[in-house]
Amino acid sequence: MYLRGETELETAAEAARQHHRRYAKRQMTWFKADKRVHWIECTEASSIDALAQETLRLFQEQS
Repeated sequence: MYLRGETELETAAEAARQHHRRYAKRQMTWFKADKRVHWIECTEASSIDALAQETLRLFQEQS
């Protein structure tokens, strides 16, 4: 759009951000529906060891 001279840079940037958000939302919807996907909550307070243990536990459950 912008490169073809059809719109201003800020308008094109906002459109790109909106498309990105919509794409991410579709991905999240798809992942949530797939029972094979397990989410591991990661926060700044999470320790690497706790995350590793949770990941290993999930892998062992699937084996």
